Amino acid sequence: MEKLLKNIYTFANVLVQAHTQAAGSWDERSLQNVLNWASYCQQVHKQVVEKGYTQDFDQQLRSLTLCLTQPSCLELNVEKLGIATKLIKEALLQNPYVSDTIVMELLNTELQRDAQAEGDNWVKECYSLSKAGNILKIAQKMLSVLDPESSKSRSARISQAKLLLECLSRQFVNTSKTERFTAYLVRILDQCVQDEDGMELVLRMLCLETETEETTHGAVHRYILDWLLDAGKDDRLWRVQTDVLVDTAVRHFVFFQHYVRHLTDWANGMQPVYMKTDIGQPYTWRFKDNEPDTDRSYSKLVLRFQELFAADSNTRDALTRLFADLTRDSHFSIWTDLSRTVNSSRLR
Repeated sequence: MEKLLKNIYTFANVLVQAHTQAAGSWDERSLQNVLNWASYCQQVHKQVVEKGYTQDFDQQLRSLTLCLTQPSCLELNVEKLGIATKLIKEALLQNPYVSDTIVMELLNTELQRDAQAEGDNWVKECYSLSKAGNILKIAQKMLSVLDPESSKSRSARISQAKLLLECLSRQFVNTSKTERFTAYLVRILDQCVQDEDGMELVLRMLCLETETEETTHGAVHRYILDWLLDAGKDDRLWRVQTDVLVDTAVRHFVFFQHYVRHLTDWANGMQPVYMKTDIGQPYTWRFKDNEPDTDRSYSKLVLRFQELFAADSNTRDALTRLFADLTRDSHFSIWTDLSRTVNSSRLR
């Protein structure tokens, strides 16, 4: 059993690569090796089914995919082992990075089969898959030219978040070892935030509704929050759009506390700068030891507090208590100004 799982683990890693840019460097020899691994997996499938080990082996395979070398949402089971060759071919034919040589080799292999009719049908399928992949690639390029922001739209990110959360939830259900799932989730999320908008995608997952905290999604949310609040994430985190940060803060109090600590540090890092003027307020607030910082300006700080105040009664009550504590026994500070400005805007 252990040897079988090790071999299937090798195939699973190869299957993941077949979907990526790495497959672009494959030659005919590489393709043959990959197809040999797929054929081996189909033989394993046949033996497992004949001996009645499907259920136990299925559970082993689902756990195994948590440990893949490259972070992936691949889900492997006994049924998929039976179509391993098809999975490899489909992945390669839909991968825009795969060379024309590999595509032609796949087609030629099928044409040489004895069952000509079946081969013809498969060639048509190959053509359809490769054509669909090329059309998708061209459409994405055209879309990026016509509307560069389309791929970053709210609806697109929410759809991606739903798919990723569903994948993580299935993996959570399929493993009984907390440490293994945690390691898998960390690898997936670390890979995810390498993308420019990856952190937003993570927060979008946290904004998806769950019926109760005890649901699978609720449990996965807690793992994501543990990862998110760990050290080293803030640099990317605070660059996410403020509406997404606020939505996450409303849904998860632990994130609300983390966000407020960030805003509090921001405020405490500012100092008054006095101006020679007889008109209006004689001072403004500027971040210490810095030139005017557009990312940490007083106006942006006020806006972020205002958005939290307006978002929800619970966040509003919590911020009201915070301002009361920080302005107690103080007649002049950034907190008296913030409290006055934020509360006055709320009453308009």
